Amino acid sequence: MKTPFLIAISLTAGLLTSVPSAASEIPPAPTGVRISWADSTHERIRVTWTDTGTGNRIHVKTLSGSTSNDAVIDVVDASAPNQLVFSKYRLPVNREAVELQVTSGSSAGTSAPARSVRFDTTYAPATRITYAIPQSDGKVRLSWTRAAMPIDRNPGDPLDVAFDPDLLTPTVLGDKAYPVPSGTRSFVLPARPAGYRVAVASRNEWGESPSADLNHVEVGRMQPQMFKIPSYSNYGFKHEFELLPRVLLCPATQSCEGSQPQWRTGSASVALQLQARNNASAPWQIVERSNSGLSQIFTTAIGTRQYRVVVPTWAPKYPVQVTPWMATGPYTVATGFMVYPAPFNDGNHVSLGRRATSLLKVEPAVNLKVALQKWTGKTWAHVQYVQLSKGAGSATVTATKRGETLYRYVIPNTTWAGRPITGRIALARLTVPSYP
Repeated sequence: MKTPFLIAISLTAGLLTSVPSAASEIPPAPTGVRISWADSTHERIRVTWTDTGTGNRIHVKTLSGSTSNDAVIDVVDASAPNQLVFSKYRLPVNREAVELQVTSGSSAGTSAPARSVRFDTTYAPATRITYAIPQSDGKVRLSWTRAAMPIDRNPGDPLDVAFDPDLLTPTVLGDKAYPVPSGTRSFVLPARPAGYRVAVASRNEWGESPSADLNHVEVGRMQPQMFKIPSYSNYGFKHEFELLPRVLLCPATQSCEGSQPQWRTGSASVALQLQARNNASAPWQIVERSNSGLSQIFTTAIGTRQYRVVVPTWAPKYPVQVTPWMATGPYTVATGFMVYPAPFNDGNHVSLGRRATSLLKVEPAVNLKVALQKWTGKTWAHVQYVQLSKGAGSATVTATKRGETLYRYVIPNTTWAGRPITGRIALARLTVPSYP
């Protein structure tokens, strides 16, 4: 506790004379500065000292070679106990050498500082996630490393707390930690909906290991920002699929609808697969691949099939983000016959009473019976059947009236190489001049 000032009084020859006040002198430096943890959670620090009853200032001094930083933590009044309890977060973090200094002060000036023992505020060793690989069942396989233990420049200081640097705990941030044995360097995170962050870090009395950009990873999901797919193409033509994939990280409890998918680290190259199957019971097969942030994938129409775009598991080394396997669709894309023009001979013109022949050619080169019909002005009337052989056939008719007569080939649905081909209508016009 503080010691009250003593004032000596004497009488000499009837005169009152005062001894000079101690307040007019610079007080001596405090002694016995001690530091310790003030609670079992290692969140608050206590510093105590002994002095002659003065007010005090508590400084923190960061030592780094020949330079230092000095800051006042607090001021303690002369009437208060000689101690200060403060949060550890008021100290400079991750420093090898720090000390607390206590000075006494009066109106005459400030004493020399009394120093605590030096101590460190060094974090636990940094960790780095080397792989985070989403599995097909929703689990994520993690592996990690840790840096070497930093050198303790002040071993055994009063604020040192024993800890195990190899006890590195995977933690879904804001949710759940998964304790693992000391020395473990890999772990399979249980399945959970994508849209979360997981960290692997060690912790000591000063906090979690640094390098936060390396010791955590975002487990997001890939979502198409723009997706175009054809609904129909002629046989032999190109289907064009367009996809702009983006990593989307959002709370697992939300659908992310209305969110703007984006890479948190900018645009990136993404491997894509275009897969197809003949029907719902057939296996998927890769028909095209692409590796671009904005992908246009082309594949030839060879029959009505189901398609989907697949983004395989995206898990780069030393990842910042990973996404599990993702597939769109399936989408059914129809393929119809490719029909070449089917004019009558002589450029669709013929004399009255003459016979005219029309040649029909289609792809694929099927053997198929098609119907030739004629427009009567009110309805389509059957004329004859035409047999296609390897995709080609012909029909011959007689011109029975002047003017234009409209014919059509009705090509039915069929199957080619086990895949449906959608039927088509092919028109043919026959014209007889109106004059003899």
